[in-house]
Amino acid sequence: EAVEVFRETLRARDRTERSLSERARELLGFETRFATVDEVVEELFADRELPGSIREPVDHATELARNGDEADALEHLKAELGSVCDHESPGAHGVDAAGRESRCHRHEAEYADPSAVGPSVGED
Repeated sequence: EAVEVFRETLRARDRTERSLSERARELLGFETRFATVDEVVEELFADRELPGSIREPVDHATELARNGDEADALEHLKAELGSVCDHESPGAHGVDAAGRESRCHRHEAEYADPSAVGPSVGED
């Protein structure tokens, strides 16, 4: 979950246009309305012990973002930690007799039946 929040934070940072005054404040070491990537990483991961297979991509993405390369950081995380959802959209799967559909890879044959994991939305 923390990795996905980190990815969303990087997406937001990548889309945000910093004003000239914001960039000048950053260069001069003054506080800005943007948290540094190190602050974000500290908040998300400080209390978690990450295995090396996750820590290494997060650290590399952090370094890329620290250098202003949020788009490259996102691509790195996607390549190293992404899922099938990052690469393809799922088809529609019928989920009940009423004709409701789900667009989730977990309904595909190679996965366990989602109902074995927990109740569907709206069920108790």
